[in-house]
Amino acid sequence: MKFCKKCGQQIEDNVLFCPYCGTPQQAAPQPQQVAPQPQQAAPQPQQAAPQPQQAAPQPQQVAPQPQFGQMPPQQPQPPKKPLDKKILFIIAGVAAALLIIVIGLIFALSGRRGASSYKGAVEKLFSALEAGNGKKLVSIMMPSELEKSADKELNDGELEYLGYDSMAEFIEDQYKNELEDSVKFKDVEITDKEKLSKDEVEEIEEMCDDELGCDIDVKEAYSLEIDYLYKEKGDEDWQDDYMEITAYKVGGRWYLFPW
Repeated sequence: MKFCKKCGQQIEDNVLFCPYCGTPQQAAPQPQQVAPQPQQAAPQPQQAAPQPQQAAPQPQQVAPQPQFGQMPPQQPQPPKKPLDKKILFIIAGVAAALLIIVIGLIFALSGRRGASSYKGAVEKLFSALEAGNGKKLVSIMMPSELEKSADKELNDGELEYLGYDSMAEFIEDQYKNELEDSVKFKDVEITDKEKLSKDEVEEIEEMCDDELGCDIDVKEAYSLEIDYLYKEKGDEDWQDDYMEITAYKVGGRWYLFPW
């Protein structure tokens, strides 16, 4: 409801003239519809930060190739440092020690009793006879423990009646002519050999025990026949002869003795 502007009577809102005084009336203002405002667009995601550009690969420097017929340039070598004197002394000491050990081994092996085979024992026997070396002759005939026991028996035992002070003296006397006359030998050859039986080996062991007072373990034994040529000092012609001898093995070494 509204009121007339002129007469003040209450009239309807939608009338164009006042029914009481006829004064035209303005239509009641229609409420304006407010158009809905468009919503703001959601914030756009930020663009990713630009990736750093990779540096362009640097061109590798290629060493200049030597032309055909030209020698390649040599790189300068750092100067060599001289060896410390202490190091030189250590090296010299080690070398001297090794030399002493080698010389000792040579003497030790050359002075070993017996031989690694019965053939080697025969070679050593004739070498000792030709050299006139009585001690070497004894070392090829018996192991050290047998020689020590024999020496004891020669002095105050079963062999005292022989009148020798040692087995070395006894052996040297048995081969006196060969040792003193500078006899030369050649063409030494084992012409026959026969392996001794177990009973014969035991007889050797019993003889060593009974007569020489030494208990030895003989592994095996051979009876050898040896042909050879010899020439005494001053003679021009060679003479042929032969020898029968027993080769026996004790402790991995071979020995010879004319049983």
